[in-house]
Amino acid sequence: MTLAEILILCGVASVGALLGFLFGRKVGQKPEARVAVEAPDTESDEPTAPIAPIVEMSRSPHDLHRDLEVGKGIVKRLDMLEAMIKAAEKRGDEGSLKQLRLFETELKGLLKNCAFESLEYPSGTPVSTEMRSRIQIVEGNVSGERALVDRTVRCGFLYLHGDEDTMIVRKAEISVR
Repeated sequence: MTLAEILILCGVASVGALLGFLFGRKVGQKPEARVAVEAPDTESDEPTAPIAPIVEMSRSPHDLHRDLEVGKGIVKRLDMLEAMIKAAEKRGDEGSLKQLRLFETELKGLLKNCAFESLEYPSGTPVSTEMRSRIQIVEGNVSGERALVDRTVRCGFLYLHGDEDTMIVRKAEISVR
């Protein structure tokens, strides 16, 4: 068994475990019946109760740390999934390729729940000084003149942790022209 086959099997097992965790449900349980509660006769329609402002609860550092760790774990799974997608492309397996890309989209959606932002740049975007800290140029030549993004080879990820600065988890890999 080659190393590539072992990696693919490990990736499939990880994907299966994650899907089982995400979509696992308890079967056969019925929801509890709702109990009707009668309002006391002393209530009136006048809005005399004071209205308390809703206070937004701030997230604890533990919550932020947990989001970061879960998000980093998902990014690692995305790396494995990208390797599986490349292998499916080489084999020409369109059915698997479609399913893997759908799963990749779902994982990227989960990252948004962990305060992660995807870094993908459309073709023709000029490379700015602010952008340079968030990208890695993997194809093309950056000579004297202003470079333009040709395509995003691999998306990057930012972790947006509250009021503090953002953290670059993975730089976007781009091709320039």
